[in-house]
Amino acid sequence: MSKFNEELKLLLRSRYAIIYIPTLEEERVEMVIKQAAKDQGNRGVYIWDFV
Repeated sequence: MSKFNEELKLLLRSRYAIIYIPTLEEERVEMVIKQAAKDQGNRGVYIWDFV
């Protein structure tokens, strides 16, 4: 498991209301976030795209 995945899962378990992730690989990160949320009890994921 990558360091990003481990840190994301820790943030999700910590129940932060907002997690800000700047990236150029938007689709890849969204997929990882959705999978991590699903693994932790099918939690909701809301994405805001700031263009």
